[in-house]
Amino acid sequence: VDEMMKRAGFTNVASRYGLKKWGNVTLERLLADPPQVLLAGQARPDAPTWAERMLSHPALAKISHRMTRATFPERLLYCGGPTLIDTATTLAAARRQVLKARA
Repeated sequence: VDEMMKRAGFTNVASRYGLKKWGNVTLERLLADPPQVLLAGQARPDAPTWAERMLSHPALAKISHRMTRATFPERLLYCGGPTLIDTATTLAAARRQVLKARA
């Protein structure tokens, strides 16, 4: 995912939060240092994302304008081979969403 993020035009800031390549970030870390884009993992299409549960916290209302959020299916994180095309497509769509939000 890290390499795919770079190829899609993102910079993976996971290390900034003490993560290796990806993972969950605490609310406190997001408040202290929000990313420009939050790729929110989603277990299945109809399930709430971890970020949706956390981003409903009132403390994030003050920084929500500084972050663009994009959903990223969790299944794309675990197996590189069969999911590479879906991963690239999802990241490219997220990048377009970010660019549109900034325009």
